Order: sequence, then structure tokens, then C-alpha cells
Amino acid sequence: MRNLTFYGMTALILGILTEHYGLLTLKMAIALSPILLVCLWKMRGRKNQIIIFLIVSFFVYGIFSYRYYAYNPFEEYYGHEARISGTILEVQINKEESQYQSFVLDASVNIGPEMFYEKMIVYVREKEGEQEGITRGMSIDGYGEMIEPSKATNFEEFDYKEFLNIKGIKGIIFLDEVDVHYDSVNYFGRIQNAFVSHIEKLIDANLGYKEASLLKGIILGNSDYIDDQVLDNIRRLGIAHVVAVSGLHVGIILASFGFIFALLKIRRRHSIVIGLLLIWFYGAMIGFPVSVTRALIMCSFVYMGILFHRRYDFFYSIMLSALFMLMYRPLWLFDIAFQLSFTAVVAVAYFQTIRFKDNIYKWVRGVYFLICIQIFITPISIYYFNYFPLLSIASNLIFVPAITLVIFITIVSLGLSPFLSFFSEASLYFVNQVLKLMIYISENLLKLTVSGINVSSPSVFEMVMYYLLLLLVVQIIQYKNECSKLSKIYAVCFMSIGLYCLMFVTLPAVLDPNLYISIIDVGQGSAAFIRNKDTCFMIDAGGSVSLNYERADYVLPAYLCKRGIFDLDCIFLTHYHSDHYSGIDKINEKTTIEGIASGYNNPEILKGFGDLKFYKINQGDHLKMRDDFIIKVLWPSQDFISIDENRNSLVLLLEFNGFKALFTGDIDHFVEKEIEASLPVVDVLIVPHHGSSTASGEDFVKQTYPSVAIFSYGENSYGIPSKEVIDRYLDAGVNVLSTYENGEIIVSVNKNGDYTITCYNGDIDMNVWEIFISSILLVLFTRGIQSSKRSDLAHEL
Repeated sequence: MRNLTFYGMTALILGILTEHYGLLTLKMAIALSPILLVCLWKMRGRKNQIIIFLIVSFFVYGIFSYRYYAYNPFEEYYGHEARISGTILEVQINKEESQYQSFVLDASVNIGPEMFYEKMIVYVREKEGEQEGITRGMSIDGYGEMIEPSKATNFEEFDYKEFLNIKGIKGIIFLDEVDVHYDSVNYFGRIQNAFVSHIEKLIDANLGYKEASLLKGIILGNSDYIDDQVLDNIRRLGIAHVVAVSGLHVGIILASFGFIFALLKIRRRHSIVIGLLLIWFYGAMIGFPVSVTRALIMCSFVYMGILFHRRYDFFYSIMLSALFMLMYRPLWLFDIAFQLSFTAVVAVAYFQTIRFKDNIYKWVRGVYFLICIQIFITPISIYYFNYFPLLSIASNLIFVPAITLVIFITIVSLGLSPFLSFFSEASLYFVNQVLKLMIYISENLLKLTVSGINVSSPSVFEMVMYYLLLLLVVQIIQYKNECSKLSKIYAVCFMSIGLYCLMFVTLPAVLDPNLYISIIDVGQGSAAFIRNKDTCFMIDAGGSVSLNYERADYVLPAYLCKRGIFDLDCIFLTHYHSDHYSGIDKINEKTTIEGIASGYNNPEILKGFGDLKFYKINQGDHLKMRDDFIIKVLWPSQDFISIDENRNSLVLLLEFNGFKALFTGDIDHFVEKEIEASLPVVDVLIVPHHGSSTASGEDFVKQTYPSVAIFSYGENSYGIPSKEVIDRYLDAGVNVLSTYENGEIIVSVNKNGDYTITCYNGDIDMNVWEIFISSILLVLFTRGIQSSKRSDLAHEL
């Protein structure tokens, strides 16, 4: 049964991933041929045929269930007016000053003749006194514009639209006028409001502001309560799991209930049933977060086993929980809480199989336990946060016992508060002192010279190899007495993984001679990242600026961190318009910038970037980045400064082994005429002024005659790019790309000057050989596990 569950869960996950990444292609079939051939070979015999049928069924279910839940009916209706009517599921907490209050609604949405029933986020313009008293369970009616959530347009960028879709939210509506039915709170909403209100009032009345916000975030599972600085400190120390309701919290809460039931002298079997009902009630009150749902299912297995006198199998319950959750909501597979929760609990399961000597101290076991969890979750944590906390083990040893005590005392205090108010207040005063000490310690720990390391995000294949190697090491440790019998299998597995890492990870990274030019999608603005070996710099770093929202502030720092770029040689600032520099200050907070280069000094703007060196570069300067990589400055001339800032734009020609790329800033026809004599034919042109009609004259297009012209722009009211300009390039036989249509555009130039172009919105570039070798490794590893079973080992992995 355990094996069937494993096969079903694995097939379901593969089906979901296949549909998510669009991998149901002939190329993928070829790449996975080793696994497919093994499956066909295994189809001999009725038992194996049943297993193959089960695998295929779950695989197909994964594909079609993903399609069903990922489907968004509003794709054709963004920008349309819609009437919405629904029940408030969640009142979102606004930490920043905003003119809108936001709610999550279970709503009916009417767009013209069409009617949809979906979960939505609704933004309501705040008017003094009108939004006070709005709670869960109330009904809202309104009319407004359907807005598309922002989606990723650069490689490895956070996709807010997908994030909402994972949570079942299909769209956003901004309402200027709204009717709130204050007397229409449903029964469940009243219970939920009373539950949350009781906890909030009791905590606020007995704790300080920071301590109260932290405790509410821990108990109610909502980090929006927590002070931003406190939350950032917790994350940097590697103890973010203590503020996300998880198995740790569920276990502590069940222990708290057990303590109360023991005081009340309730029989054990009855206390188990009541405890399960209460913990599921608690999960419902806080909205069933993914990690809590996993913990509740597994706790239910444990206690049902006790009630019915059945042996509990930890690994089996993990697989069954994952199977149930993904069958119910396949998109949860891409939820970070789901990934971290299940990875951590697998580490716990492995830890339980370790047999310690009797003389090993408990604190030593605790350290080993934390190390196990850290080893298992590190790749996922680094992938999302690009940070490895060096103080994680020490911080967990300090804070996990403290949080355990805090949660236990708080739950007991909340449960007894209606009967013993003095005891409750005294207990919460103690909790306040513990939390105050925790906040103080966290602040001082981070003052140490090195508290963590910034790292780049690993690729999916690097993570797969990491976990294959980890499972292999676990196998050897668990079955060390049998290693001599399986030494050849282990040697083959280690050599295969080592060869894979050498071929696809280490050598390409060390020996890669290519030049990479990335035109980043920053909306209506310009930003480019250029890398060749250890030389990294940017040309412009701006983006869309609208009210308090600057797209470059969110996109560019994360873009560099994901790629492990924490030191920039230079940012070439073409000119001093905000859509070309608005992200520099935020980049400087995460990445060391060696200097800013531009055509002239503008101290008033430059001081906003911090204390950075300034380099003045002008026409005729040749900047030798490497022996085969030169930047030529074509404009402006030494003493040229114009009232029209666009005319001050740097014009940079990048030359690499015969390849030429021209960056033009926001120059106009005047500058084009001035530099006409020095313009070469180029391979790639970043079109002047985002494609405005004030530039890209016929002579300029003929003179540069690019193979590819790239327009960098976003939604705007300026009429950019001009259709006339686009047609001019097309008529000249130029290939036209744009960040608006294609997302991020990466130009890869090899040592011979030949280049390829990859677009974010293009087809998936599937490395068939890489997947093929991964398939062979998986087959070898599976054979190793099967050989272990034939050796009469005590346990299965």
C-alpha cells in the first residue's frame, strides 16, 4: 500500500509539473525515454500492469486537474467594467498608507451578459468612517474595473498573478462606489470574528505593541500583523517558521489542550476526540493555511491510529497527506509553504529513524535534529530568499524552546481567560517579557559581523541533483551495515551525479566565455544588465513610475539577487530622467555599486543614490572591459550639455569579438545627425527613446542597419512606440522585438561573435540531453533502492 501511494503521489506531481511547464512534447518524451522504457519493460505480469495503470491514471489526473484550477475565466475581460456581489472572506491588513482598503471576496462577478463565481480581491477607496467596522462574513456590492494582477515578465521574477492563482484568487477589482451590508454577517463569519476578536483584544490589552503584533502573527498565522523590522530580523535569522503556523504550532496547541483536559480530568480517548475537533476548528478559524492543513491531516492519522490501535507509519502519512492535498488543490505544489512544510517533515521522519546511543545528551540530539531540517530545506529557502542564515542553528536552539513556551502559555491563558482572568493576565505578562527578550536578542544577533550569506538561486536541475545526492547519502547512513554489498551501486550513483554536476553546472559556470546582454522588462523605462565572466554592469536602471509605485524598485534588486550579483562594476546612466535611474537607490541597498558613469555630473540627483563614485565619460572614450570586450562612447561630446535632457543621453557601442550592440538612451534626430559619421552597422540596436517619433530617422536606421531592434517600453499615455517608427524598421528588414510583447530579452554572444536571442515569452528552451541524463540517474537510483530491498534491509526509504 505504501508503494502504491508513493507511485500515485509521484505520478500526480509529474502530471501537474508537465502541464505547468508545457512539457507534453516529443522532445520531452525523448528526454524521458529511459524512464518510459523501464515502465514498458515492467508491464509484464498482472500486478505490474495494475501499477502502471495507477501511475498513468494519476498522471492524467494531474494534467487535467491543473488545467481546471489554473484556468482563469477573466483573461479576456481585464480592463472591463464589472459588477460584483459577494461575502468577505478576509479583511487584509494595510501597513502602508493607502487610499484603498482591500478584501478577499467569494463573489459573483457580472461582466456584460457573462456571470462568473470566483474568489476575488476587491479594493475599496477609503472614505473617512465608511470602512470602519467591516468584518468577515459581511456582504459587499459594487461596480468597478477588472484589473489584471501583475505577472512575471523577466526570468526568475516573482509572479503575483500566479501567486494569487495558487490561493484560488482569479482577479482584482477596484471599486469607487460600494454598498456594505453591515447586518448581513453569516453564521460562520460571526464565529470567526468572535474568535479572532477575542484573541486580539486579550493580547493587545496585556502586551506591548511589538510583542502583541508578533504574538498575534504567531497565533493567528498572519505575518501581516507583525512589525516589519521584527519580521525582517526573524527571517534573516532563519527562524521564519516560528511565525508561520505549522506542525510545530499544531503539536504545541494539542499539548496545551491535553494539559487543560488533564486538569479537567477528561478521559484520554475523549480528550483525543475533543482535541482533534478543536484543532480542526482552529484551522478553520485561521483559514486553513497550507502548512496547517498538512499538519492537521497528519495529526488526524496519528490520533486515529491511537484510537483504533493501529500502528502509525510516518512516511506513509506524509505521502498520503500530500496526495490528498494535491488532488484537492494541485496548485498548492507551487506554494512555498507546501514545499517547505513537506520538506521539513520528511527531514523529521528521517531523524526519527536514527538510533542514538543512550549516552548522547538531549541537546546534542536537538542540534542534530535542527541540522537535518536545515540540510533538507536549504535549497528551497535559498531559491526563494537568496539568503543563507549562518546563525540559523543557534537561533533555533534559542528561539524554538522560547516560542514553544510562549504558544503553550498563550493557548492555556486564552482557554482559561473566561474563568480565571487574573491567571490569564499574569501569564500573558510573562509572555510579554519573553517576547521582548526575543526581540532584543534577535536585534543584537544581527549586529554580528556576518549573520548570513547572500547567494544566487539554484536552478531546478541543481536542486534535483542536490536531493538525489542527499537521498543517496541518507541511504548509505541508514544502511551502513549493508554498504559493502551495495558498494558498486553507490559508486555508480555517486559518479553519475558527480559527472552530471561537472558537465552541466561546474564547467559551464567556470569556463563560460560568452557575453550576455539582458534587456530587462521594467515597464515604461529602460534597464539592461550585461555580464561577461566576472565583469558585470548595467546600462540604465529605471522603470515605470506611477504615484507611489516604482516598478524598478521591485524588479531590479530581486533580479540581481536571483542571479547572485551582489557587486556591480558600474551603472552607466544614459541621462537623468527617472525612467532610466529610478531603481538605483534600491539596488544600492542590496548590491554594492562601484560607481556611476554618465555624460555629465548632476549632484542633485546623484546624491539620492548614496555615496557612489562618479565617472564622467564622453565622446571618443574607449572603455576596455576585457581584452575582447570594449565599450566606445559615441555621445555626448566633452562640453555638450543641453536644456533638453534627452539630448544629453550617452550613446554606447559594445563590441565583443566582432559583435556590436548600440545603446542610445533617449536621443533624438538632432543627436542622430551629430553622430552619423561614427555610426557602424550593428547586430543589436536598443531603439532610441523607446521608439518615439522624435528619433529613429530613416538615415539612422539605414546607417545602423541592425539585425535586431529592441524596443524597451510598457503601458503609457505618450503614444510610444510610434507605429511609423516600427514600420520603418520592419520595412528595412529588421527583426523587431519589445519588452512589452516579449518580456525580458537576452542576447547571448559566443567567443566567435555569433549570437542567439532568448525571450521570456518565447518557447521553453528545453535541454534534452540534460533531462535525458537526469532520467538515467533516476533509473540508476531507483535500481539502487530496489537492490537495497533485496538485501533484506530493515527499513524502506
